[in-house]
Amino acid sequence: MENTLQNNSQWNNIEKDKSLRLIKSTTRLEEWVLLTDLVMDTSTSERIVSIEKGLKALNLYKPTRDKNITEQSYSKPNLLLQHILWLCNGDDKARLHLLRWMAHLIFKPSIRMNHGIILSGYQGTGKTFLANCVGDLVGKENFNKVSTNELKSQFQHWMISKRLIIVEEVREQNNFTLYNKIKGFFTEERIYVNRKHETGINIDNYLHFFMLSNYANPIPIDKDDRRIFYIHSKVFKKDQNYYGSLNKWWKDSGLLNFKHYLKTEILPSLPKEFAFDAPYQTADHRDAGMASVHPVKEFITHQL
Repeated sequence: MENTLQNNSQWNNIEKDKSLRLIKSTTRLEEWVLLTDLVMDTSTSERIVSIEKGLKALNLYKPTRDKNITEQSYSKPNLLLQHILWLCNGDDKARLHLLRWMAHLIFKPSIRMNHGIILSGYQGTGKTFLANCVGDLVGKENFNKVSTNELKSQFQHWMISKRLIIVEEVREQNNFTLYNKIKGFFTEERIYVNRKHETGINIDNYLHFFMLSNYANPIPIDKDDRRIFYIHSKVFKKDQNYYGSLNKWWKDSGLLNFKHYLKTEILPSLPKEFAFDAPYQTADHRDAGMASVHPVKEFITHQL
């Protein structure tokens, strides 16, 4: 088989960062499929797709298959809309930006947004519930939950085939290395994935980050940063009945109603360049930028 590949000129022009992978589709040797890349082709649900020069690639995109809701059965998701507004400290502009970010993530999978979400605040207020709602919307096969240690790790197996990464318990106030590392995840078209005990691979970058923290200013943020939408929620935990009702509503009809709301009422309002424009800057973002000035930069500025 190796001789056959060497004699076929199309294989000589494969980019160096694309490694050959052999995937067996059936037990018949002649029906093995040679794949040269991993891609995220959102235009199709087919797992094996054609790419340049007649080569084949494994498609990592997995579209969701939710039930459709009729106009007659639709009910505006006021319960979740009020919860989001409450977490946003009553800031309507912040809530609208969050809703637009969610709508873009769900209904425009072919375009990666250049900024992620950081939501911090007191423990038990329902931040994780909101992040889990976004995960349910994007589909369980399309998102992953990771810890800060995994985010900082030299291995990135957790990002393969994912569109949404939920990072829990972020607390890296003085870790400028982490901030600089994740910035690349927002800007690079293709990213290198270092896999433990396996060969590293390059993949299309369709990652979006939703980070949670119980602490204010969980990571350093430049005051002019364009990659982070940051809210520090100042509300306190409500009684358990509130969260019980919220969870039950979401499981019963909330997901379908909220998805329909995003599609019909938020998606049409998306600015044309929403994915690439700087996010709405909250007062929390400005405060975090002032608090995150690097000590060396602060010293030089002071001396000047």
